[in-house]
Amino acid sequence: MEPQGPRRLILSHAREDAYVPYTRTILAKMGYPILNEEEWKSLGETRERATPDLHIVDERRLGDLDDLAAGVPAIALTGRHGVDGDDPRLVGAVRRPAGLHELFRLIQLALEDVPRATPRVSTYISASCRMD
Repeated sequence: MEPQGPRRLILSHAREDAYVPYTRTILAKMGYPILNEEEWKSLGETRERATPDLHIVDERRLGDLDDLAAGVPAIALTGRHGVDGDDPRLVGAVRRPAGLHELFRLIQLALEDVPRATPRVSTYISASCRMD
């Protein structure tokens, strides 16, 4: 399923094991590629924007947000105690390892004018119509 409209680029400041397996792969197919810092740097001159649309940050690296572009929303990946304090840069927080549905909900909230609560999937349903 190819997404409609422009693709969003999301920069991850978290280790690969902070995500449930295949979460990043599925979100990328839905139009929300989550690039780690090495992948982001490898885009170099070919990337369309100087800044990502969203940051996903491990709670232990929230201090790194100070160096990131202002106005770019962020999602925190937390441990069992969550995030302390009220950080206006954060759209929300998800416990590690972050799963597809939890991240999708917050990504939609952060990036879309009309957020969806659940991912869309291709479905084929047979139907028949009769008149009278």
